[in-house]
Amino acid sequence: MKDIEMESVLILRTSLPPFHHQQHVCANRLALLPFLLFIYSEYIYYIIISVLFLFDLNYENLLGGSLRLLYLAHQR
Repeated sequence: MKDIEMESVLILRTSLPPFHHQQHVCANRLALLPFLLFIYSEYIYYIIISVLFLFDLNYENLLGGSLRLLYLAHQR
């Protein structure tokens, strides 16, 4: 029984990518985020305004939802 458990752990370890590599990729993407926001800030502003008008949302709910999503994404 112990051999089967060890074998399954080995299979899992070899099939999954290393965790630290995934962290590096995520960190690199996060480093690009401010530049992308700066480049597309005008477009993002217009998109947010149009969404607010389309769905008649208020700013607080939209901001709260996006902050909650960021928090949940960071927890993973």
